[in-house]
Amino acid sequence: MAVLVHASNYHLLSLPHQEQLPSKKVLHLIEDHEGFLWYATEGGGICRDDGRQVDIFRSDNNHPELLGSNDVACLAEVQSSLIIGTFHGAYILDKKDYSIQRIKEVDDKRVDAICVASNGHYWLTSNRKIYEFSTDHTLLHTYPALWKGNGKYVADIIEDSHHDIWVALWDGGLLRWTAAKGQFEEMPWHSGSAPSAIVEDVTHRCFWIGTIGQGVVRYLSDTGDNAPQAQTYSKDASNHTSSICIDLLFDKEKSLLWMTTTEGLTLYDTSKGTLQPISLSHILPEGQLTLCRLSVDQRGNILVAGTIPHAFAICPDPYHKEEKGITDGTYRWQYHERQGGVVTNTTNGEKHLSRWGNSPLLPLINKRRNAEGVWVTDGKTLFANTWDTITEYASLPTRPNTLSDDGLGYVWFASNKGLQRLNLKTKEAEVIDANLQDISATAFTPDGTLWLANIYGQLYHFKDGKATLDEYASNEYGDAILQLSIDSMGHLMLYSDKYVRHYDTQRHTLWSESLTTDDMYSIHLTTTQPYCRWSEPQRNAVVERLPRWMGSWWAWCIYLFLIGAIMTLFIHYLILRRQRHIFIERMKQSVEVSQKPQETPSDTPKEKSKTQADNLWLNLAIQTIEKNIDNEHYSVEQLSSDLCMSRMTFYRKIQALTGQKPTEFVRTIRLRRAAALLQEGRLNVTEISYATGFSSVSYFSRCFRTMFGVPPTQFGNDTTADSLSPNVTPS
Repeated sequence: MAVLVHASNYHLLSLPHQEQLPSKKVLHLIEDHEGFLWYATEGGGICRDDGRQVDIFRSDNNHPELLGSNDVACLAEVQSSLIIGTFHGAYILDKKDYSIQRIKEVDDKRVDAICVASNGHYWLTSNRKIYEFSTDHTLLHTYPALWKGNGKYVADIIEDSHHDIWVALWDGGLLRWTAAKGQFEEMPWHSGSAPSAIVEDVTHRCFWIGTIGQGVVRYLSDTGDNAPQAQTYSKDASNHTSSICIDLLFDKEKSLLWMTTTEGLTLYDTSKGTLQPISLSHILPEGQLTLCRLSVDQRGNILVAGTIPHAFAICPDPYHKEEKGITDGTYRWQYHERQGGVVTNTTNGEKHLSRWGNSPLLPLINKRRNAEGVWVTDGKTLFANTWDTITEYASLPTRPNTLSDDGLGYVWFASNKGLQRLNLKTKEAEVIDANLQDISATAFTPDGTLWLANIYGQLYHFKDGKATLDEYASNEYGDAILQLSIDSMGHLMLYSDKYVRHYDTQRHTLWSESLTTDDMYSIHLTTTQPYCRWSEPQRNAVVERLPRWMGSWWAWCIYLFLIGAIMTLFIHYLILRRQRHIFIERMKQSVEVSQKPQETPSDTPKEKSKTQADNLWLNLAIQTIEKNIDNEHYSVEQLSSDLCMSRMTFYRKIQALTGQKPTEFVRTIRLRRAAALLQEGRLNVTEISYATGFSSVSYFSRCFRTMFGVPPTQFGNDTTADSLSPNVTPS
């Protein structure tokens, strides 16, 4: 199915982080299935862009043998590995641990091209040889690249839709490998110039072949039986007939041929079987372009490797909205809700209304696989619609909800009786699966699988007579899937009212694009001064509203952290305030119940007041320690905090009053309590050591003997702690 394309539907996108590349010369650029961009550079090795930074893999002083050459010619992804073709041999990068190993079977020469086949095997070309490797990187065969008996270097290698391998030879012609013969054979090539690039056009059953100095050749082929047949070719006019074709890329959905040459980038429309140039001058950089290989990413963007000005991507315009319809060569069929079916001649704009008498046609249009035109219906009859005629084809037993031509002689449709199909030869319909109800869309993928979606957002694949629910791609919210289609990459596109989902049915990867305008605004610019205008009034400036950082997940983490910190500080303030209040109350009580100290004639009133305050404070400190005496973790820091003092102030005061350090002072209080408990005789030494805050019995015994001169086991009832303990009164 081709889609009408204009050059204005595309825009150039500069790839990010290219300033981090060690070399400006990018020879190849691919995107792997994880979404990473890999650059093959000349002189800089291979580089991986993960969206945040560029990681470089190359030989240097620390890794002198990582790659045989930092000049990398081509790349290809095989399962979880990356095949690297350098100017001196081939290498394998394991993406699980990013180790690099040399492929020893390949000559230490430049690797010309890499092709990954549909069976997982990959083909390498180097030094006039063609190598075939299995998925586990085992060499299966080595073939000489011969043309007329002489060895030739390979320009390009591809796999066609019949799983045959085609090779374009520098200074030679074309080779083809078939599984039946298991060897390469020369194919007819009568052009006066050697081929340099080759790509298959499945729609027109031909190959487009770039040459050296003679433009592009349309090479006709019919290899359905995998047997060599006579080939013909015809050369189409090209703007680059004097240049060398470097690489070709074919978009089968839009029938577009992309080509890089020694002069730049060219785009051709091949929908009519010939080359119709499409100008890209409005999006390409000015001046001479030095470009290399082409590739396509998962979203259908064209990745262009180059040196001047740099590598870039050609992307479909995300703001360009085409009306739904089908283009077949010159004509385009569309359905308008009020007018019904409309056929448009894309060359002159002439339109015809497609109606069957007074009956309006349903909005169900499907391309006829083996004939011109499309299938349409009014709900009762299936019609074949061409440019100026609409022909009754067959009666339908029920009103269909969908139409899909499988290309094998059947039109499949869904109705209230389930999934049915119509035999185009007998014109008889049969029910295939009556349990499939409420089907809203159907589509066939290139592998022949029928995909069905219903109004509840569920997606099924139907193959070998059985329908299986695909839970991964089904809509968990129940939004109805209104349309299914296949893009140029063979991905299934699921349309709803608000978004479109791209589903890679082979790799089981899924991503969405919003169709709403909630975060998209179009600004139409007009001048406020007379006799003035904008340089491009037809274009609209589009502004995309980014998510506000205040509503992002990491912003909420900051909010929660700040709230927690504020609550912690507030609770700590309340605790300190409460401790200060308790301390003041204790001081008041101590003053009230304390006895008047013994006065001496030599004491002055000021000295008497100071001595009394020191005694009160020291008694309060002792009471605080005794209150927490069984807590082995009760530290000097906690004691000073409970007394509403800094640790340094507490240290100086204890030292001045007792002549002891704070830790000695606390240990003295604990040991005096232990001595008193030993005199009571109710607890043993182990119990007393834990009751007085000592973490081990041995440490308790050592401290006790140091203080009292005897071990705790010999401390008797006739010994008093007061008589043996040091003085803890003010000095």
